Amino acid sequence: MKDVEFTSDMINIMLQQLGASKIKTTMSQTNSVLFVIKNDVRIRYEYGVSENGIYLQRVEPYPMLLGEWKDEHAVISMISADVNRFRHACSSSNYETFLENIQNANDLRKFIENLFLLRNVDAADMRKIADAIEQIKKVVFNTFKDSRDLKIFNDGAKNVKGEKEE
Repeated sequence: MKDVEFTSDMINIMLQQLGASKIKTTMSQTNSVLFVIKNDVRIRYEYGVSENGIYLQRVEPYPMLLGEWKDEHAVISMISADVNRFRHACSSSNYETFLENIQNANDLRKFIENLFLLRNVDAADMRKIADAIEQIKKVVFNTFKDSRDLKIFNDGAKNVKGEKEE
């Protein structure tokens, strides 16, 4: 990698300009950024700056690793697009159900991990779980495919298969 020094100062300034409600930096160079979209809709990100890049994750309303970025402009672009999508999404009548589905999926991930790490599980049972998860993935993919595109957000985001959209 090039000899590029990352600092959080420039990112924090740009995030303030985007409307971040609160930015907190710890001694370990971990930064927490809060956007309050509505009284009950908060989006919080954490990012860490290292010599290798900038590690970004969304913490609230649910945790999701958003990736490693090579420069502050990519981080700002990602956060800006994400906040705009949530601004739109929180006005949907399906928003609460969406959050419930995400929470259930996160709970399921934890249950599966505990099952595998703490129990001796029969291979046939693991196969049943894998098949059930595959069915859910198909339902989500087909729903994605059959639903109308929000053209305003067609900015190269990853689709449900994890592929770049053209």
